[in-house]
Amino acid sequence: MVDKSHPDRFFFAFGLRFNAITAEQAVDLVMAKVAQRQKTLVVTPNVDHIVQLQRNPAMAQAYNKAELVFADGMPLVWFSRWVGASITLPERVNGTNLVEGLVKASALLKVRIGLLGGEPGSAEKLAATMATKYPDWKFAGWSCPPFGFEQRSDTAQAVIRTINDWQADILLVGLGAPKQEMWISNHWDALHFTVAIGIGSAIDMLAGKHKRAPVWMQRAGLEWFWRLLLEPRRLWKRYLVDDMAFLPLALREIKPAKNKNKLAPPKEIR
Repeated sequence: MVDKSHPDRFFFAFGLRFNAITAEQAVDLVMAKVAQRQKTLVVTPNVDHIVQLQRNPAMAQAYNKAELVFADGMPLVWFSRWVGASITLPERVNGTNLVEGLVKASALLKVRIGLLGGEPGSAEKLAATMATKYPDWKFAGWSCPPFGFEQRSDTAQAVIRTINDWQADILLVGLGAPKQEMWISNHWDALHFTVAIGIGSAIDMLAGKHKRAPVWMQRAGLEWFWRLLLEPRRLWKRYLVDDMAFLPLALREIKPAKNKNKLAPPKEIR
């Protein structure tokens, strides 16, 4: 019988080693890294990230630091099935759902979580919402630095000091990709945390600043379309122009992905 929960099951594509796990297993894997006190970067690539990685060497360098890679995009899940890999991605590991799963698990295990980013007021609102759900647990701290803070040495150093004062086990960074991954990577040695995760707009989503797509749209891989309807001016170019480059990338990747994933047979339980 195939062990579908094994943490060493991977799908290889687009130069990445995706963890072939469910959203629930992703939470368990992050918590395991916390328990081991193993400094870890987690990335959650979607179609937009895959396209950016081909054009942005600095982003690719940051991604190379990541030990855990969770696919936050249904096209990536579908692609793993289309190529006929021996190990496929079982489901999308959505960043917003991942954050809530981590908060829930952290409440039980007394794990400290810090929040960086989001729109003004979002982190505070999220902390208040989670405190209502889990009254015996609180975030280690949160901060919404001003736009462009990373370009000013004094402000960037102040943010680093604030984060280190939190002594967070898990650092959730919602600055948008690739800024969040590059910022974590650039300050890797200076930042004190066990696990850091780039979570995009998850802080604003969970705070209720942006309404999430209906569940059926999430499952159908149409959450991007929902977001486009809500923020057409900001997102039209990303989804309707830039991300169209994913299709030729995926077509070129079919044969290499087939070859790479033949080398990763499923593990057996005896």
